[in-house]
Amino acid sequence: MKCFLIILKGFLIGALKLVGLFITAIVVAVKIPEVGQIIGIVAVVVGGIAVIKPLPQIRLGHRGFAFLVALLIGPLGFMDLNSLKEARIETEAEVTRLADVREAEATRLADVREAEATRLAELRDSDPDSYLAELRRTDEVRWLQEMELLRPESF
Repeated sequence: MKCFLIILKGFLIGALKLVGLFITAIVVAVKIPEVGQIIGIVAVVVGGIAVIKPLPQIRLGHRGFAFLVALLIGPLGFMDLNSLKEARIETEAEVTRLADVREAEATRLADVREAEATRLAELRDSDPDSYLAELRRTDEVRWLQEMELLRPESF
């Protein structure tokens, strides 16, 4: 039983290392495709060497683990860099487009608010009663303040 637990512990530690290495390599390959390709090629070469002669200095002391490193991380070295670059460029373009849309919407909203403020200022000067009616409909707090200034007898 104790031997089984030792083997299971070693397997789980190796699996966690492999998963961590795999996720890290994938993230790097997506962010910087050239570096991801280099990581993949190095994994194939070093993993292949470690299958033949274990390399405990770099934690590839077991042939099975070295084989899995070469098998899972190695394909990154042979991925099509252009597709990764295009995906990154498309993602960046989409982020830029969304930022532009958000900025245009903010500008449009500011223009609408400015036009409304100008319209209310002109309405205040030309027809105070309509101005107060419009304020009562849109902003009751401001309506009370303006009512006190424009029609103190009604306030």
